[in-house]
Parts: sequence; C-alpha cells; structure tokens
Amino acid sequence: MKQAFNDHWRFQKKGGRWEMITLPHDAMLHEKRSAEAGGKSASGFFPGGQYI
Repeated sequence: MKQAFNDHWRFQKKGGRWEMITLPHDAMLHEKRSAEAGGKSASGFFPGGQYI
C-alpha cells in the first residue's frame, strides 16, 4: 500500500496563524530578510523565530 506523506501539513510561527503547506517546506522563506538579523550572513539574513 502506498500512502501520501507530503500533503496536508500545517505550521505556524509562534503566535501567528496556521498555514497549510506541502513538504518539503522551509518556514524561513516566509520571513523578510534584513541586514540587521541576529545571525547575519550565517542565517542568510533571516530573523529566525519559533515555529510549531
């Protein structure tokens, strides 16, 4: 039996709203890049955060 695994997942940034996603997924792509981000170039200038 074959079962689909990549569809019908959801995620949210802590305190945000739930969003439906398909795997593979990278939550950072929803963030705005900034030269002032804490990790600088090591984090791709993304601010980071907690995701559930």
